[in-house]
Amino acid sequence: RLIILDRDGLINYHSSDPASPFYYILKSHHFIFKPGAKKALRILDSVSNTLDQQSWFDFCVATRQKCVSKDLLSSILLEDIHNKARREAGINYHKFYVESELDSKINLFRDIIYFYGCDPSSVLVIDDSQQNCDDAEALGMRAICTGDLLGTVVKLFNLA
Repeated sequence: RLIILDRDGLINYHSSDPASPFYYILKSHHFIFKPGAKKALRILDSVSNTLDQQSWFDFCVATRQKCVSKDLLSSILLEDIHNKARREAGINYHKFYVESELDSKINLFRDIIYFYGCDPSSVLVIDDSQQNCDDAEALGMRAICTGDLLGTVVKLFNLA
């Protein structure tokens, strides 16, 4: 089983205004966690490492980063931003999957399913974009469209 998380807008702040420094996260100090996101990631990390084989799951982050294809940010600097985010959140290594060319995540979702070798019905996507959730469901995955990662994780694992 696999949980795929969105990055911008779910884990960190994101702006739809192209003039904002939060439109493209080009510097690590522009990567600012949303309230509760670090705690949610630590919960996912902890739970994924302690469940038995029947309940086991993994999680990853799927993110579109057109700034890489536009040469505004190198893939090396993007990985540095992701490594800083992991350290700040206090989580073990979980893969960040990046698509830099397309407007849709559907091919990125397909690549992730292939990499993990899992059935789409065993995948849950948590994203703040209705379009991305629709794409996930079109592939047979379950999707939760929300901007509240911590609240969603608490409900998923009955931690309230």
